[in-house]
Amino acid sequence: MKGFCASAGIAYPEDLELLQQVFDRICVEYKVKRGSIQAELIAQAAISLFLDGVLEEVALLAGLEAFLKQSRIE
Repeated sequence: MKGFCASAGIAYPEDLELLQQVFDRICVEYKVKRGSIQAELIAQAAISLFLDGVLEEVALLAGLEAFLKQSRIE
């Protein structure tokens, strides 16, 4: 993975694939319907984590699980 380049605002295809995989996994595990408000909030949280430099799958999953527990989106 090349990794996100924050200074240039570039996300590589591999980065987008990772975000999609993490999003899909969280939605399945927490039974969140794609296209729902909850799904949109999860997607926003995933992108926020990514923009903050969280680039690894395990860390993204952990961050989203913490977000879900904190916001009670289940």
